Amino acid sequence: MQTTTESSLQGTMNISFITSNKGQLLLLLDQYLFRCHKKTAKKKYWVCIHNGCKVSIHTDINDTYVCGGDTQHDHEPNPEMIAIRKVRQKMKERALEETIPTTMIYEQEVSNASLDSMTLAVLPTSLEMSTCIKL
Repeated sequence: MQTTTESSLQGTMNISFITSNKGQLLLLLDQYLFRCHKKTAKKKYWVCIHNGCKVSIHTDINDTYVCGGDTQHDHEPNPEMIAIRKVRQKMKERALEETIPTTMIYEQEVSNASLDSMTLAVLPTSLEMSTCIKL
Protein backbone atom coordinates (compact mmCIF):
# COMPACT_ATOMS: atom_id res chain seq x y z
CA MET A 1 0.00 0.00 0.00
CA GLN A 2 1.55 3.32 -1.08
CA THR A 3 0.22 6.77 -0.21
CA THR A 4 1.70 10.12 -1.20
CA THR A 5 0.30 13.20 0.48
CA GLU A 6 0.98 16.92 0.36
CA SER A 7 1.71 19.04 3.42
CA SER A 8 2.53 22.74 3.35
CA LEU A 9 5.21 22.34 6.02
CA GLN A 10 6.79 19.04 4.98
CA GLY A 11 6.46 19.02 1.18
CA THR A 12 5.57 15.64 -0.27
CA MET A 13 5.39 12.87 2.33
CA ASN A 14 5.83 9.40 0.90
CA ILE A 15 4.08 7.04 3.27
CA SER A 16 3.84 3.31 2.72
CA PHE A 17 2.75 0.40 4.86
CA ILE A 18 4.09 -3.06 5.57
CA THR A 19 2.76 -5.80 7.82
CA SER A 20 4.42 -6.70 11.10
CA ASN A 21 5.18 -10.29 12.11
CA LYS A 22 1.91 -10.26 14.07
CA GLY A 23 -0.16 -8.98 11.14
CA GLN A 24 -0.44 -5.35 12.22
CA LEU A 25 0.17 -2.45 9.84
CA LEU A 26 3.45 -0.58 10.21
CA LEU A 27 3.83 2.88 8.68
CA LEU A 28 7.05 3.46 6.74
CA LEU A 29 8.30 7.05 6.40
CA ASP A 30 11.85 8.06 5.42
CA GLN A 31 13.29 4.60 6.20
CA TYR A 32 11.78 4.59 9.72
CA LEU A 33 8.97 2.31 10.88
CA PHE A 34 6.07 3.38 13.10
CA ARG A 35 3.37 1.32 14.81
CA CYS A 36 -0.16 2.54 15.50
CA HIS A 37 -0.26 3.59 19.15
CA LYS A 38 -3.78 5.00 19.33
CA LYS A 39 -6.85 5.51 17.14
CA THR A 40 -9.61 8.06 17.55
CA ALA A 41 -12.63 8.83 15.38
CA LYS A 42 -10.58 11.26 13.25
CA LYS A 43 -6.88 10.42 13.73
CA LYS A 44 -4.34 7.65 14.13
CA TYR A 45 -1.28 8.24 16.28
CA TRP A 46 1.88 6.39 15.23
CA VAL A 47 5.09 5.99 17.27
CA CYS A 48 8.53 4.83 16.18
CA ILE A 49 9.05 1.09 16.72
CA HIS A 50 12.55 1.61 18.16
CA ASN A 51 12.43 1.40 21.97
CA GLY A 52 13.01 4.77 23.58
CA CYS A 53 12.57 6.83 20.40
CA LYS A 54 10.01 9.59 20.94
CA VAL A 55 9.21 10.46 17.30
CA SER A 56 5.52 10.25 16.43
CA ILE A 57 3.31 10.88 13.40
CA HIS A 58 -0.38 11.65 13.04
CA THR A 59 -2.51 10.49 10.12
CA ASP A 60 -6.19 10.84 9.48
CA ILE A 61 -8.39 7.77 9.64
CA ASN A 62 -7.69 7.12 5.91
CA ASP A 63 -3.91 7.02 6.58
CA THR A 64 -3.21 10.40 5.01
CA TYR A 65 -0.31 12.25 6.66
CA VAL A 66 -1.44 15.08 8.96
CA CYS A 67 1.62 16.09 11.00
CA GLY A 68 4.64 14.90 12.98
CA GLY A 69 7.85 13.14 12.18
CA ASP A 70 9.77 16.40 12.05
CA THR A 71 11.95 15.74 15.11
CA GLN A 72 15.15 13.70 14.97
CA HIS A 73 15.13 10.01 15.78
CA ASP A 74 17.64 8.93 18.44
CA HIS A 75 18.82 6.06 16.20
CA GLU A 76 19.88 5.47 12.62
CA PRO A 77 17.44 4.12 10.04
CA ASN A 78 17.71 0.41 9.28
CA PRO A 79 17.00 -0.09 5.55
CA GLU A 80 18.16 -3.71 5.70
CA MET A 81 15.48 -4.57 8.25
CA ILE A 82 12.84 -2.87 6.12
CA ALA A 83 13.95 -4.75 3.00
CA ILE A 84 13.82 -8.05 4.92
CA ARG A 85 10.34 -7.26 6.26
CA LYS A 86 9.12 -6.51 2.73
CA VAL A 87 10.55 -9.78 1.39
CA ARG A 88 9.05 -11.71 4.33
CA GLN A 89 5.66 -10.08 3.75
CA LYS A 90 5.74 -11.05 0.07
CA MET A 91 6.70 -14.62 1.01
CA LYS A 92 3.81 -14.89 3.47
CA GLU A 93 1.34 -13.57 0.88
CA ARG A 94 2.56 -16.11 -1.68
CA ALA A 95 2.48 -18.96 0.86
CA LEU A 96 -1.20 -18.18 1.49
CA GLU A 97 -2.07 -18.09 -2.21
CA GLU A 98 0.16 -20.78 -3.72
CA THR A 99 0.78 -24.45 -3.03
CA ILE A 100 4.49 -24.58 -3.90
CA PRO A 101 7.02 -25.33 -1.11
CA THR A 102 8.13 -22.44 1.07
CA THR A 103 11.79 -23.07 0.22
CA MET A 104 11.00 -22.46 -3.45
CA ILE A 105 9.08 -19.28 -2.59
CA TYR A 106 12.07 -18.17 -0.51
CA GLU A 107 14.54 -18.70 -3.35
CA GLN A 108 12.32 -16.93 -5.89
CA GLU A 109 11.60 -13.92 -3.68
CA VAL A 110 15.24 -13.47 -2.64
CA SER A 111 16.34 -13.52 -6.27
CA ASN A 112 13.52 -11.15 -7.32
CA ALA A 113 14.18 -8.67 -4.49
CA SER A 114 17.61 -7.52 -5.76
CA LEU A 115 18.97 -7.23 -2.22
CA ASP A 116 22.41 -5.75 -1.59
CA SER A 117 25.16 -7.79 0.06
CA MET A 118 24.60 -6.24 3.51
CA THR A 119 20.91 -7.18 3.49
CA LEU A 120 21.67 -10.68 2.22
CA ALA A 121 24.13 -11.12 5.09
CA VAL A 122 21.43 -10.50 7.72
CA LEU A 123 18.58 -12.23 5.84
CA PRO A 124 17.34 -15.30 7.71
CA THR A 125 17.94 -18.65 6.00
CA SER A 126 15.12 -20.44 4.22
CA LEU A 127 14.76 -22.81 7.18
CA GLU A 128 14.48 -19.94 9.67
CA MET A 129 12.12 -18.06 7.36
CA SER A 130 9.90 -21.09 6.70
CA THR A 131 9.02 -21.37 10.40
CA CYS A 132 7.44 -17.90 10.32
CA ILE A 133 5.82 -18.39 6.90
CA LYS A 134 4.00 -21.66 7.59
CA LEU A 135 0.43 -21.29 8.65
